[in-house]
Amino acid sequence: MVTLLALGLSIDYGLLLVGRYREELGRGYEPVVAIARAWATAGRTILFSALTVAAAMCGLLMFGIPGLSALGAAGVSIALVAMLVSLTFTAALIGLARRRIRPSKRAARRIARYGDAAESGFFAGLARIVQRRPLVTFVVTGAALLGAGAPLLSTAMHLDDINSLPRSLEAVGVAHELADRFGVAPVPAVTVVARTDAASLDAWAARWRGTPGVTRVGSAKQVASGLSTVDIDVAGDPEGTGARALVDRVRADRPTGGQSWVTGDAALLGDLLGLIVSRLPWAVGITVLAMTVLLFAMTGSLVVPVKAVAMNVVSLGATFGVMSAVFEHGFLAGPLGMITVAGLNPFVTVIIFAFAFGLSMDYEVFLLARIKEYADRGLSTDHAVRRGLQNSGRIITSAALLMVVVFGAFAFARTGTVQQVGLGLAVAVAVDATIVRCVLVPATMTLLGRWNWWAPAPLRRLHERVGLREAPLAADPVAPVPVPRAGIDEPAANREPVLR
Repeated sequence: MVTLLALGLSIDYGLLLVGRYREELGRGYEPVVAIARAWATAGRTILFSALTVAAAMCGLLMFGIPGLSALGAAGVSIALVAMLVSLTFTAALIGLARRRIRPSKRAARRIARYGDAAESGFFAGLARIVQRRPLVTFVVTGAALLGAGAPLLSTAMHLDDINSLPRSLEAVGVAHELADRFGVAPVPAVTVVARTDAASLDAWAARWRGTPGVTRVGSAKQVASGLSTVDIDVAGDPEGTGARALVDRVRADRPTGGQSWVTGDAALLGDLLGLIVSRLPWAVGITVLAMTVLLFAMTGSLVVPVKAVAMNVVSLGATFGVMSAVFEHGFLAGPLGMITVAGLNPFVTVIIFAFAFGLSMDYEVFLLARIKEYADRGLSTDHAVRRGLQNSGRIITSAALLMVVVFGAFAFARTGTVQQVGLGLAVAVAVDATIVRCVLVPATMTLLGRWNWWAPAPLRRLHERVGLREAPLAADPVAPVPVPRAGIDEPAANREPVLR
């Protein structure tokens, strides 16, 4: 997982820096000046992107689970290292190969004809279509994403068992046969360990025979001096709600005469979910607070961070809904070759939340940085959105496509957990980079208009004092000439000069 994150961030940052460098070359700057301008703008974007990804990874440190903590610490370090390497090593590589790196011919022709004010291109056209009916687009897109997330309402959590492995494995096939034909559970749902002798534990366990849902109460075994165990099997899923309810009843009526412990798959899942739920508010709170502070420092707006977090929540909801539909309810599981299970793995759910949230904020920062750059030049929000999406859309979608291919390869593994991780992250990246960033965000920013950049007066003054703003760049080495263009949705008198 950490390797995939490192690969994804390195590709994203490299594409952003090289793309901005080629853009500056297309404006007529010498390579030395072009790289300085690229790093002054895209470099600042990468700084904020890396910090937001690191903030998302910090959420994993809050659960107190060693595996998740290690993954979170590794994710934080990877984000920072990817930032440092991209800002240094990429510049060195460009310096070595600058004669071979040239601006896009299509972009050069567009800049030569229209200058920086050009709004031609696929992504600018897509934004213009969205802006014609922003409310309808917002409602339809939001409803579609919420509908995709509907299966999440009936999702259950389930740890890995033999059902997450292919039946072609001999051991797995035998376990299924024993369970299906002879009612032999692969593992007991509940195991009671008590500091007592086997006879006393047998006498205590007899009360559970005949309990609804209990299929078998095993004979107590003496495992050590003064220490015995007994297994209890249940009908149906050994990690289901019935098994977890039995765990609660057994813990309320423990063996007498000494210490006792209730364990087993049902107990482990219940304890794990309790730990995750108790720590989840801290993890989410720290992540959202860090995101809000960083995006406010970048944009000076309080609305933009709230909108970004809301967009990410909707995108993640759709992702988990698709995962539930495929893995739990079997929707398209056969054609896709997916293994259906009784529920999503709680560890996978937490990991996908952190990684997908971080990658989503990565793309959000890429888009917002360009939009804010144009807004700071005095352009209206509609113009800034169109030009920002046009200049960042190809980079976002190209980076996302590479990530979808990498994650999608994991979706074709033969184990349920790896498939959940692969499909979940592939869907999260695809939905976020296309539907959310290219459609929902432009529609929302168009509806909000100038309110996108709102912040209370005290916060505005604070941002003016300590906000991380880029230094203004020198004007392009060409003279501004008004060029009227047909098709832009405002009167010609209101159009601003563009560079030819």
